[in-house]
Amino acid sequence: MNRKHPPIARHLLSRWLLACAAWLLGSVAAPVLATTISAGYEHACSVSDAGLPTCWGSVPVDPAMANVRILDTKAGNGFSCALSAERTVHCWGPKNEYSQRGLNFDGRNAVWPMALRQGAEQSRLYATQIAAGMRHACALTQGGEVACWGDAGQGQMGLQEPVVTTTEYALRVPGLSNAVRIAAGNGSTCAVLRTGAVWCVGAGSLLAGPQDDPRTPRQLPGIDDAVDVSLFDGHACVQRSAGKVACWGRNLFGELGVPAHAGTVTTPVDVPGPGTGAKAVAVGYGFSCALLQDGRVQCWGDHSKGQLGIGYVPNQTGAVYVQVVGITDAVAISAGLEHACAVLDGGYAQCWGKGTALGNNLCYSYGAYYPNTGYLPYKGPDFTLAICAPPQSHTPFAVSALRPYNDATLVMDWAERSLPQTFPVGQRVMADHHANFRYRLYPGGHALGVNDHGTPHLMYMGPDTNGQLRDLGRLAPWAREARK
Repeated sequence: MNRKHPPIARHLLSRWLLACAAWLLGSVAAPVLATTISAGYEHACSVSDAGLPTCWGSVPVDPAMANVRILDTKAGNGFSCALSAERTVHCWGPKNEYSQRGLNFDGRNAVWPMALRQGAEQSRLYATQIAAGMRHACALTQGGEVACWGDAGQGQMGLQEPVVTTTEYALRVPGLSNAVRIAAGNGSTCAVLRTGAVWCVGAGSLLAGPQDDPRTPRQLPGIDDAVDVSLFDGHACVQRSAGKVACWGRNLFGELGVPAHAGTVTTPVDVPGPGTGAKAVAVGYGFSCALLQDGRVQCWGDHSKGQLGIGYVPNQTGAVYVQVVGITDAVAISAGLEHACAVLDGGYAQCWGKGTALGNNLCYSYGAYYPNTGYLPYKGPDFTLAICAPPQSHTPFAVSALRPYNDATLVMDWAERSLPQTFPVGQRVMADHHANFRYRLYPGGHALGVNDHGTPHLMYMGPDTNGQLRDLGRLAPWAREARK
């Protein structure tokens, strides 16, 4: 055992001892955990391991979704769409001026399964993936075709005959077939094909010239090894098979990963920051992020609203590759208008940047505690963030409904049962939670704690730690051990 830990910490680090105690005392039910994340314009959504959607911000979950098991959600601008376990598509939200919510098979609001129309015939839409743009949404069908609904005014539906400007029914996009991944942005739709090529339609893709018809599908030049593609508004990025990232479009803030400049780049440029370590890419407005193989998140571009997640840095913009503070074990990422989010190992959701209200239990604090970094300042308040955080957070804060509360309670209860002489449940001095930290105090100066924001860690303080917190490692592995 590592001798730098005090005796109590050595006890806590003994997984064998705690596992035996958990076995003797019976198993503990697993909490609801986040599995997906999608950041939109003024809201974000996640799906739990139980198939339940959670949204925060301007578009709450429609009550009609309560009895539908969900695999994924996508957040657009004032609307959301969900993919069910039965592969049906459902959309809801306050905005529908471009029919972005679609219609179902019976001609009603598409909270019920969406309809696919081809010619005069219509059938229920079944999908393997969904995507939401600013005013339209799309689905990848089981046959590798792309079907979209909502706004078609910028050519994002392709060469439809007759020409459409909006559509309530999902229409197949001509020229986008044999697709394996799709993305939708402001006035654009793109697909990664089985060959590794990327094809796009719509003026928002910025691949069509001023004299070109934006409805005509165009291949992204120089890319034949794409794994995924991410769009938002003004630029886009591709995740390549070797872990590289390439971006194209506008570059006013360095969002393409090269020094900022005016004009539009139509041939993707390799982003040097992530190197070959990216396993996912997410594009927001004027900034981009990559999820690295080791669980860290790296971002570049505009940081005027905290989009890069590095604390308050005045006038920070440009192709500066920075690591999002406090996150070391992300498994999924998404970027929105002026904020970004990640799902961490253990199913906890974190967001940073600027968004709109709200989850419950807002934390009006002046910084966030992260292991080994201390307190970090943020700029604000001038808006309301959609998470348990200050009104504007330049560093990651936990989403209210998806923070590590359950696992923190699980592990601390487990420690009390396993080491009752040190952590006597009936003699707690205090068990509390403030804006950054969940903790329990015990007689003799012993304490256990878990940080809410950033990657959660289990920590201990006792008589022989000289008043300092000792980091016992990430919370998620402790929680998995406690459930055995």
